[in-house]
Amino acid sequence: MIHGLRIRTDTSDPDEARARISAVYCPHRLTVRGNSAAFRARHAEGGSSGLGVYSLSYGSGVTLLESSTFDDFVLVSLQIGGRLGVRAASGERRLVPGEHVVLDAHTAYQLRWEENCNLFHVRIPRAAFEASVGELTGVGEADLVRFPLRRHPSKQGTVAVAKVMRFLLANAGPNGLLSSGALLRAQLRRMLVASLIEAYCGGCDAAAAGSSGDVRPPAVRRAIAYIEESVAEDVQISDVAAAARLSTRALQEAFRRHLDTTPMAYLKSVRLARAHADLRRSSVEEGTTVAAIAYRWGFGNLGRFAADYRREFGRSPSEVLRAS
Repeated sequence: MIHGLRIRTDTSDPDEARARISAVYCPHRLTVRGNSAAFRARHAEGGSSGLGVYSLSYGSGVTLLESSTFDDFVLVSLQIGGRLGVRAASGERRLVPGEHVVLDAHTAYQLRWEENCNLFHVRIPRAAFEASVGELTGVGEADLVRFPLRRHPSKQGTVAVAKVMRFLLANAGPNGLLSSGALLRAQLRRMLVASLIEAYCGGCDAAAAGSSGDVRPPAVRRAIAYIEESVAEDVQISDVAAAARLSTRALQEAFRRHLDTTPMAYLKSVRLARAHADLRRSSVEEGTTVAAIAYRWGFGNLGRFAADYRREFGRSPSEVLRAS
């Protein structure tokens, strides 16, 4: 048992760890850096399908994870010990014990585990999470909920979320409150979601929408859809504004408020993600080059592309291409 949770995986084999833990969360790539003897994956489970509680660690060395999207659930992760780095298109975080991060259903993440990093996860089904956000904020468009990594929770909110998470951990065992029934689990889930909304003070997009004078989320959704559909074209900010049915100034304010970025920076992040996907699907043996992929997605300055790519994904484009 770990923190009262049932141990499901305890192995020093990275391939076994990846296969078993992928089955719980999502397909991902796992890389052990440095001393492979320091690797030890330990995963324990508790709670239920409606509110899963987990403990996960990878030993004392450096372990890199590159995930796909979760799609049907949201993961709230509290750092218990060690060091954790998290990267995504929405930014980057370096966590210390006592801090948490919200990993949403729509985003692929890169995580770097170091120095006996140990995480306690709470897994919430996406539909239940979005329903709770809608109920608590009064916003019906809760499918747009994001907790961008660029946005940090308040200090008081960080403490409050940690208290709720530890309460759930203490009640995740066979005799805990999470085993008492679906109605009580739903109340506990709402308690966690409420603490997150309070902690981010409107950092969740849905919570920020709908107040007087604000651009409502559908306009942001139209802009995002246009960018993703037209990413390979010569997109100008005026094109995005027209698709969103906003002025250029209102579009910029909407992206700042709801996504904590600019429309053109968002376009760049989508192009980087497309280049990343192409690099992972290609190989040097096929004659593919980093330059060809960079140019395909509109990156004319290869040095700047390489720097932006490393900042976003934690590796150089050439490393990813060679590993494909």
